[in-house]
Parts: sequence; C-alpha cells; structure tokens
Amino acid sequence: MLLCKYEDLVIDPAKYFQRIFTFIDGEFSPHFIAKVQASSVNKHDAPEMGAEIHALCVALLAKIDARYQGQIKHEQTEALQQHS
Repeated sequence: MLLCKYEDLVIDPAKYFQRIFTFIDGEFSPHFIAKVQASSVNKHDAPEMGAEIHALCVALLAKIDARYQGQIKHEQTEALQQHS
C-alpha cells in the first residue's frame, strides 16, 4: 500500500503524482497535474466531533503519519542507492 497525504499531493503534484504512477507501474504525463491546485489545503475547518472520536482520529493520524514518513525515507534511501 502506498500512502500519500493530500496536502503533499496538491502542493507538489509533479513529485507525488510521479510517485503514485511509479507505484502502480503506470506512465506519468504532466497533463495529469494540469488542473491540480493547492488552494483547497486548509480551506475549511474540520467538522466538529466529540472528544473521544477526536482522540481516536488524532491517534490514528499519528500512526499513519509515522508510516508515511517511513515510506518517504525508505524511497529516498533507495533513490540514493540507485544513483551511487
């Protein structure tokens, strides 16, 4: 499974769409990102929710973020090894 944060995808679409296409063994083309805009990031407040649900969401997001950062570091290390 490949994790990708929405914010990263829209802030640097060329990099992250390429990452996704590489993962699915697909052919990337710049026209896929022609209409991607970062203007939606943090545009709306999160919906209100109870404290218990909020705590569960925060804990789950922390786990996902840790895994995501691990994937990014692993990919960077592999890229460096391939260019060495």
